[in-house]
Formats: sequence, structure tokens, C-alpha cells
Amino acid sequence: MLINSVWDVAAMGLCIALGGAASLALCKLMNILPAKWFCDYGEEPTADMFGKRFDYKKTGKTLWAILAAAYVLSFMVYRYTLYSLIFDGVITVLAAICISDVRYTIIPDQFTAVLAVIAVAGAIYDINSQGVLCAKWYMPLLGCTCGAGIIILINLFSQLAFKKIGIGFGDLKLFAALGILTGVPGIFVLIYLTVLVAFFHFMPMLIAKKYKKDRYYPMGPYICAAAAAYLMFGGYINKFIFWYIGLIF
Repeated sequence: MLINSVWDVAAMGLCIALGGAASLALCKLMNILPAKWFCDYGEEPTADMFGKRFDYKKTGKTLWAILAAAYVLSFMVYRYTLYSLIFDGVITVLAAICISDVRYTIIPDQFTAVLAVIAVAGAIYDINSQGVLCAKWYMPLLGCTCGAGIIILINLFSQLAFKKIGIGFGDLKLFAALGILTGVPGIFVLIYLTVLVAFFHFMPMLIAKKYKKDRYYPMGPYICAAAAAYLMFGGYINKFIFWYIGLIF
């Protein structure tokens, strides 16, 4: 993760520039995509979904900073490999998902589909390369199945206990797509990290008494933040898990 040469500095500068280009492209994309994409099944677009949805002058610089930091960190961890490009692509799609879920409380199926395609490509490369997240061919299949299955079980329990669905189907599909890339045990770690990220967001609000019970808090941003963290450090986390399991058994 150290800077070893002038080429590393140049590569990091390129990452920052790409973060700016990606943030601008995302803003433009969010403004030209069909309004229907940001509606739930059976719903029609409202007036605020047409026209300019995302103002780059207001939040574009923040998005640039986030993407640039993520790209630089990805480069520092994975250096001059395809992992950097693949994970940068995943993080860019996750950013689009965050924007959509925060603004319209919806994760478009089209975004999840793009993420799934990148995840499949990333898993194939990973299996045939270093096996950072998925070392065996069956791990992406298990990751996808477990990602969806755990959320289905949570929803079944929520339905029985509270008479309502606990986690939306958009989040379910997001976990399934990410499970392709993370494999197992990565998907379990990702779900745990999601809960952890949400916990550290809600606790200060509860302490400051700013949490509003009647407000809907989308889960997408927590999943995306946890996924970005896992993509950067998942290899180290997996090694620790397998080392610990080896000690027990």
C-alpha cells in the first residue's frame, strides 16, 4: 500500500481525475435516465422525477471526493491489476445506487443488473487469478444464494413477528448481486458490516434524539458503504476468518 515510484503518484493522480469524471458522468446520467426507473412496481413517476434530478453544483464535489478517495484506495490495495478497475466499476455503480435510494428510496433493477454483470466478470477473474474473494468456482454461486436467502429468512421472520417486510426486495437483489463477487464467507461478513455501518449511523442520532420513527431510512447506502469497505479489505478479512477456523478445527 506504499507509494514506491513516480508512476504510483501519477496513477493516484489519474484516480483522482477519474473520480471527477465519474462524478460528473453519474450526475448527467441520473438526469437523463427514464423517470420510470426510479419508481416501484405499479407506480407512476411524480412531477419531481422529471427534469433536473441531480445538481452537480450542490453535491457533485462531495461525490467527486468520495469516488476519488475510493479509486485511490483501490489502487493502493490492488496496484496495477484488473482488481482495481473491476472494483472501481463496482464502486461507481454502488454510488449510483446510493443516490437513487437516498433520493427516491428505490434501487433500480437496471443498476443491480449492471452490478451483477460486473460481479460475474470480477468473480471469473478472481477465480482464475489470485482468489482474493472467491478462490473456488462454486463460491460466487453460494454467495449469491446465501445473500438472497438470508434476506428472505429475515423477511419471513419479520412478517411473522411484526406483520411487515423488514428488508425491501431491492436490497435483497443488491445482496444477491454482491454475493456473486464476495462469495462465501464474504457475503456473511458483508451483511455483518452492513449492520455495523447502520449501527454507527443510528447511534449518534439516537443519543442526540434526532432519530425520527416516522421517517424511512433506506438501507442501500449502508449496504454500499459496507460493500466498498469489504472490497478493499475483504482479502485480509477472509484470510483471518480461514486462519481462525483452522485454529478451531
